[in-house]
Amino acid sequence: LEFAVGVPTEEEVGQAKSAFLDYLNEEVGKIDEAAVTIDEIDEKENVGVSFKWYTTVDEVHQAVSGLIDAIKDELNTATLTLIRGEDSQAFNLNDGNVAIEVARYLLDGKSSEKFLEDKEPVTASYKVKATNKEGVTFNLEGSLEFTVGEPTEEEILEINIAINENIKPAFEAFADVINNQAPKSNPPYKLWVEHILNDLEVTFIFSEEAQGMGPYAGLKATGLKTAFYQLAAVQEIQGASAGGKKVNFKDENGNVRTDDGFEWELYIFGAYLIGDVPSKIEGIIGSDQTMNLDCNTASGIEFPVAVTFHFVAAEDQDAPTSLEGVAPTSQDNNDGKIIGVDNTMEYRLQGEDKWTAVEKDATEITGLAAGTYKVRYAAKGGYNAGKVAEVEVPENETTIVKAEIATVTAENGKVSITLKEKPTETPTAETFTATIAISMNTALMARIW
Repeated sequence: LEFAVGVPTEEEVGQAKSAFLDYLNEEVGKIDEAAVTIDEIDEKENVGVSFKWYTTVDEVHQAVSGLIDAIKDELNTATLTLIRGEDSQAFNLNDGNVAIEVARYLLDGKSSEKFLEDKEPVTASYKVKATNKEGVTFNLEGSLEFTVGEPTEEEILEINIAINENIKPAFEAFADVINNQAPKSNPPYKLWVEHILNDLEVTFIFSEEAQGMGPYAGLKATGLKTAFYQLAAVQEIQGASAGGKKVNFKDENGNVRTDDGFEWELYIFGAYLIGDVPSKIEGIIGSDQTMNLDCNTASGIEFPVAVTFHFVAAEDQDAPTSLEGVAPTSQDNNDGKIIGVDNTMEYRLQGEDKWTAVEKDATEITGLAAGTYKVRYAAKGGYNAGKVAEVEVPENETTIVKAEIATVTAENGKVSITLKEKPTETPTAETFTATIAISMNTALMARIW
């Protein structure tokens, strides 16, 4: 009695291979991350995998996994041998991490990011020894090519419309939020933003005080966190990354995030935006940072937008000139002045801490007591508070003359005053005004100026 298992005929092998290729063509059509084609030429099965120009690294890995899964899911066993020049390596397609190993071998030390950036084709030859679920073994072989496409004219047009009509204006709003907050920060104008939208460049200008602060204190109450909401509100912008930190602006439904953690993520991201969280802001002055935006058009085209941030120091301002102090009109009045000012300046009495802004359209500061005042140009967008000019408001030099009155007589509309004795000081002015206070028929004081 003899039991034997027959060997599939050549026709059966051909039928098994043909059925598998029909199945494989249908399955690879379901791979969304790339366009996969299988061309049967001269008894070879040449496989092409074409990625969109905006494909992400994750999508490359998903496409490779999808192709391998499509091959092995219909088979009992399969061994894939890849050949690059004189080098080759075999892979058991049933291994758990085979997709990663295949991708590494094909890229030959190049990162997935570099492959997508360079857009250079990756080619190899392959052989597959496969056994289907019925136990029929057959072979596949041919070329394997991975390519990255270029954007079409229509895609470029759609992307440019999104950038020019939505993304660039969002950065203008981003800057406006920060600059509108600048006068209210402590100290004022510690952060000011300028931008060149056509070049997608943004400049952060930090005041002298801000440069001495850490990133969190330096950015506190500057409006930066709120400004990010201007970017998050743009339909095309999905998220951003900078300094090794990434933040997603949208939830799973494509709406701007409202969860509790979003504000905290924006706060942290702001610190990373200025460069790996420096100990003090002065450490990043003169440096640049790139913020990459992850964007989608309305039709689903994914595209990146790189925005360059420059970090610079605010400029200094000279001390004001041509200022003059004017004495009060009397020793009792605080009506001294400083003339020659304008509303870009601020002042304070020497010894005080608080600066007071010169009023709008004013050319002089009034209501001042005698003393030494410090005057400077106030901080403004992109500029530190100026150097100080000291202005002296002098004391009033009115001459006070005192004398007792002996008699006061009035006759025919004329008043005559007789002093008991000579005044304490003889007035020298040709004309003067006397103020006379009379109590119990006695003049107490004459004030002359």
